Amino acid sequence: IRRMMYGFGDSSEPLIESATIINDVVQSQMRNIVHEACKVADQRQSQIVEEQDFLFLLRHDKVKLNRLLNYL
Repeated sequence: IRRMMYGFGDSSEPLIESATIINDVVQSQMRNIVHEACKVADQRQSQIVEEQDFLFLLRHDKVKLNRLLNYL
């Protein structure tokens, strides 16, 4: 994360505390989206979360949807 921060314009040695905060936020957001995808899978009466669940969640946010599709 510290290297990514540097790549986005931070100092060459960003504070560890800053990287920790960013890491915590990213992990929290990831947990939230996985939790929401689990709910979508439940609505499909499936015990398995599939990529279609994530696509369904992001269908209204074209920027995030395109990012996800690029990473799949």
